[in-house]
Amino acid sequence: MSYSQDIKNELLNLDPKMKNCCCFSYLYGFQFNASETDEYLCVYSTNVKNQETFEFIASKAFPRKRDAFKIDKKYMYLQKSEIRYFTIAEIQKNIFKCPKCQENFLKGLFIACGTASNPEVSYRIDLNIGNEAKSFELASFLQGLGLDAKTSKRNGKHFVYLKKSDDVGDFLALCGSNSATFDILNCKIEKEIRNKANRQTNCDSGNISKSILASQKYLVVINKLIERGLIESLPENLKEIAILRLENPSLSFTELGKLLNPVISKSGVFHRLEKIVSFYEGLKL
Repeated sequence: MSYSQDIKNELLNLDPKMKNCCCFSYLYGFQFNASETDEYLCVYSTNVKNQETFEFIASKAFPRKRDAFKIDKKYMYLQKSEIRYFTIAEIQKNIFKCPKCQENFLKGLFIACGTASNPEVSYRIDLNIGNEAKSFELASFLQGLGLDAKTSKRNGKHFVYLKKSDDVGDFLALCGSNSATFDILNCKIEKEIRNKANRQTNCDSGNISKSILASQKYLVVINKLIERGLIESLPENLKEIAILRLENPSLSFTELGKLLNPVISKSGVFHRLEKIVSFYEGLKL
């Protein structure tokens, strides 16, 4: 089962006591991308549960007009004489009567023409809209809800899409999909934790690489002094740190300083090692 269908199955679990205004809001969302015949608005669906929900909602919306809708194989029809096409602005003005109406409109819309990417892979909502004018109309409506909705045309079809994680999460929340909204939040948190861990690892690796390079620089000089029998020419404090560096090539300056008695600071170790390099360079070998 696809991630999109998981969301739709959640949205299809409608309140059996939903108000009449919410039923009509749902139907207007459901038929927003419908094709038209002379008599009907037609919606295509391959999902039996979609059809069952459509029949349940339509029966509540038209309790005494059984011929106002019908289901024929994989197509669902609403009689145009009973539910004419409205723009979204007209739907908001004439159909939305309670706080749940907008949610039910978006539910019907997503069930009929929406797909969602699995947030573990990417963040994206696509709404396949029938024509260009409707896609611009829907994008404007979603933008009015604070979502960064954009339009596109692919393979001759018009889409409205969202691709920011916050917009995807907010849209699913507006549809009433709590589980999908939590999926988005959980994925964002997990990705942020992983990214932070990776940045820390990269930082640690960079610091280790710098330490190794610094260590190699001093080891080369110390080994050359030993090869030439000049290590004993160093002052006692420099000879002591040179031997410690040689015996502990992977230790940091701070750790080296703690091996001395008395202990010296990181900067103290650095200055002593730099003095060894200056001593070597001053020999003009």
